[in-house]
Amino acid sequence: MEAVNGLSTKSKERGFGLSSNMTLFTKGMDGEVFIVSGRGAVYVGKSRQKVYKLQDQHRLEGTLVSIRIPIPAPNVNIYDYLN
Repeated sequence: MEAVNGLSTKSKERGFGLSSNMTLFTKGMDGEVFIVSGRGAVYVGKSRQKVYKLQDQHRLEGTLVSIRIPIPAPNVNIYDYLN
């Protein structure tokens, strides 16, 4: 959730790419995003978020990002969604 909300573990000058993309896909395109990393997962939709804690046997080495957007995708100005 920290990465989704724009916090970076790398430096203070970084950390808004994921947050901007989440806003673009969920609010701008009325889509959904599901991210799994390590022992955690998060679902983010236009009007709700849900965090999941995974058991050790479901731990993911790496990160999986799944995005669902409606087809046809709406036209959006990406600059409206940059942090």
